[in-house]
Amino acid sequence: TITDDETRVRLNQSRMFFDAAKAGDVRVVNEALKLGTDINLKNPYDGGETPLTIASLEGHPDLVELLLNANADVNLPNNNGITPLNYACTVGHATICQMLIDANADVHLADNINGNTPLLGASRKGHPAIVAMLMDAKADVNGANNKGETPLYVASKGTRPQGASRRGHPTIVEMLINANADVNMATNLGATPLYIASDEGHSNIVEILVNANADLNIAVNYGHTPLYIASSRGYSTIVQMLINANADVNIAAKDGRTPLYIASFGEHSTIVEMLVNANADLNIADNR
Repeated sequence: TITDDETRVRLNQSRMFFDAAKAGDVRVVNEALKLGTDINLKNPYDGGETPLTIASLEGHPDLVELLLNANADVNLPNNNGITPLNYACTVGHATICQMLIDANADVHLADNINGNTPLLGASRKGHPAIVAMLMDAKADVNGANNKGETPLYVASKGTRPQGASRRGHPTIVEMLINANADVNMATNLGATPLYIASDEGHSNIVEILVNANADLNIAVNYGHTPLYIASSRGYSTIVQMLINANADVNIAAKDGRTPLYIASFGEHSTIVEMLVNANADLNIADNR
């Protein structure tokens, strides 16, 4: 039978093993493996992380190389279903991503929280080099998460760095479109990439999507079109782009409000003028 002392020693050894992995200490991890520590051991104190998920998240290529050469399971996820590749792609460790792909990591494996794939992570966070690697490895450019968000959608939406306004990722948007991503694929709430780019004020991405023949008039579930949301937010550049591309200026939301109504309500006089010049119907009121 295993004594309490032996159990304590093993627990201390496993803690040291995971601490060394986190620090990228190749020597200590290598010694532990030589002493028979399981290379695929999951950390019971930290969400079931393996040495390889930790090294991939923290950005330790030398340690990743050691673990892969010692036949670590490249696809073994943590308790949330996050694989080493998913971590590396989302955080932006390009060298490690390539190492994992070369070791036959499965590019399609999604986490079991939100259903995010490595390509969704890299597209959301804005890592074009990693997006290119994943596409070369035949990642599904239209693979959506549990909310129905595609890589093109999350790249069009972008990320918000602390204290800054949200930035879209136009380079990645272009890459995905060139790889035949579906420009009109909508989320569970009905939002297309064009809608979210219009909502966030990313005029450069709106331009790319319009040029890629995105449908200008697809509305979200409550009836707001890209033109409606841009008119509501006061984004005059985007409104003009959508009008120039022949967006329907009179599509009303479920409550009956049109882009003209909502622009007037928000006192966006430049946009009101644009819509009137585009023959918006002056007689449509809301349903309330």
